[in-house]
Amino acid sequence: MAYSNSTGRFGYAYGLTDRQSAEHNARANCLAADATVICWGKEVYIAFVASGTGAYGSAWDADPKLAEAKAFEYGREYDKNCRLLLLFHTRRGTG
Repeated sequence: MAYSNSTGRFGYAYGLTDRQSAEHNARANCLAADATVICWGKEVYIAFVASGTGAYGSAWDADPKLAEAKAFEYGREYDKNCRLLLLFHTRRGTG
């Protein structure tokens, strides 16, 4: 998962076999020159939360509810108004 501080865009990749490919594709899917990888995992769920102020949080876990809860915990350290923008499985994608 990648995030751009300047644009607020995010990108992600799933179903890839190695970390380097996943990170490369996540940055490319972010469509921003300053895209930075903020979370990576294999065979886990990744959750991403953000607010309108630029605060964000991301986390991974084998349990989607725990990934989401951890991401909110991290994001709400900076802004209580974070909302869930993405939850996906690193092998299967969203849904």
